Amino acid sequence: MGASGKIDTTRAGFRAVNGEVGAIALGDAVYKNVVSGEMVLADADALLSARVEGLVIDLSIASGAYGRFVSEGRLDGAGSGWAIGAPVYLSTSGTSGATLTQTAPSGSGKVLVRVGTAITPTDLLIEIESPVEL
Repeated sequence: MGASGKIDTTRAGFRAVNGEVGAIALGDAVYKNVVSGEMVLADADALLSARVEGLVIDLSIASGAYGRFVSEGRLDGAGSGWAIGAPVYLSTSGTSGATLTQTAPSGSGKVLVRVGTAITPTDLLIEIESPVEL
């Protein structure tokens, strides 16, 4: 696929603009900013920013540029050192390259969003669930 992660090509993705000030990267979880309509980094710190709508499938998308996203299927190269078969969650970091984790968020006001399941140490089966406020 060139400059992107390998995805299951039977799954449809979508194109959208990166609304972040900086670049976003392969595997980053994003949601649509309700004001700008652009995709911004998701995080598990608040219900509004935890509405994961997709994952980046390009290696990098510059600020203000169009990029490709996917919301189902398999995404290769999205992680590192994941335990196979274990859930992958939205993280509380909200920074590019660190939006996914295998440690479930905890604590009052945090939001639990299961994004998928690790199928290899670096690859993800995307199964985005609805956010649950803790």
